[in-house]
Amino acid sequence: MINYIKTVGQQLKQLFSQARVVWSIVLVLAIFAITYTTIGLITVNNKIKILNETYTNGSPTEGNELPRIFTLRKDNAFLESRLMLAKSDSMTLSINLEDSLLCLEFQGVVVHQTKILNFHVSGVFKSLKPDPLLNLIATPLEIESQVANTHKEPIREIKAPKDTTEVATAKHDSTNIAKEEQV
Repeated sequence: MINYIKTVGQQLKQLFSQARVVWSIVLVLAIFAITYTTIGLITVNNKIKILNETYTNGSPTEGNELPRIFTLRKDNAFLESRLMLAKSDSMTLSINLEDSLLCLEFQGVVVHQTKILNFHVSGVFKSLKPDPLLNLIATPLEIESQVANTHKEPIREIKAPKDTTEVATAKHDSTNIAKEEQV
């Protein structure tokens, strides 16, 4: 009987030591999850604060709290930014989330248009105040840097001869054969 009690006691000690290890691991994972979530929330809140401060111009505009007026001003800001881009000599990519459209434009003329099948608007935009959001939409965003996963080949411009007489003279003159310029 005494041996039986000793073996049961040893089994209980072993069980409790295993339980401590499991609870320690659970506790470490819980602390990690709480820390990760807290840092994520702080980062998002800081970004919202920076965007609100950056895109605020003076005093708030009256009426932006009303949904219909805000929608009209938002549509107006989007169209004005597209008009500003149409005056420039560049290709633009216009993203209209309300109509789920993605348009490739050149000087205001839609070259290609496609429907966006699925998207999710970040909570950052939903958390912005109305005035900074309108100011953000009103100015076109520019690409500051780009990264490609394919090698970019340089464009080569080759000056070809105008007629057969130039070809004949080029065959005799080896220094005048198809001049190449890097663009």
